[in-house]
Order: sequence, then C-alpha cells, then structure tokens
Amino acid sequence: MKKTNYFVCPSCTNIVLTTGDVTLSCCSRNLEALEAKKATTEEN
Repeated sequence: MKKTNYFVCPSCTNIVLTTGDVTLSCCSRNLEALEAKKATTEEN
C-alpha cells in the first residue's frame, strides 16, 4: 500500500486510486496525487 496514490478531480470530484507512477487527467486538467495522512481523533 506504500505505492498507492489518490487523485481527486476538483471539477467533477471523480476519485481515482492508482498503484504506480502515472500521469492522470480528468475534465481537461492534469491531476496531482494527494498526500495521505492519518485521521485525527476528531475525524474518527
């Protein structure tokens, strides 16, 4: 799971999960991978 990348399109909110280095585009926009972080106690 260390190589898992998450992408979210700001236009249509499409969510994409990848397991490698890719270049993605959606709604004519290049997407950047999001950085995963642990949930806080407030978010649980």
